[in-house]
Amino acid sequence: MLIGAVDGWRKWALFTLPEAGSWQEGSVALLGDAVHAMLPFAAQGAGLAIEDAAVLAKVLSEAKSEAKIEPGAQVVAALKRYASARRARVKLVQRLAREQGRIYHLTGAMALARDLTIRALGPARLLALQNWIYDWRP
Repeated sequence: MLIGAVDGWRKWALFTLPEAGSWQEGSVALLGDAVHAMLPFAAQGAGLAIEDAAVLAKVLSEAKSEAKIEPGAQVVAALKRYASARRARVKLVQRLAREQGRIYHLTGAMALARDLTIRALGPARLLALQNWIYDWRP
């Protein structure tokens, strides 16, 4: 009854950003989806934005204590450190999201193999495969 009540189904596009995009220019830096939008299949978009904010706060705080450099130069240097510190981790999570998307959308025999593998792994071992994401510390 519910399916019949719908006049039409729609597809919507999922977008991501290239891994090599620019994170920072001068005294302006991007974080979260603005710099590393990713597919939703790792469920980490908001988590990575929070991590970005934590690293950004840390590098800016450290820059504040650098008394020997001009304030403007401190900010630019801090933002470069932020971008450098985040890029590799974000790239790994973006790749995981792409791969998970491929796995989640398998069909036929491959979907059956996926489902059996997930069942065989069980919840604890399946979650443990992504401990590297959840155990992150700034």
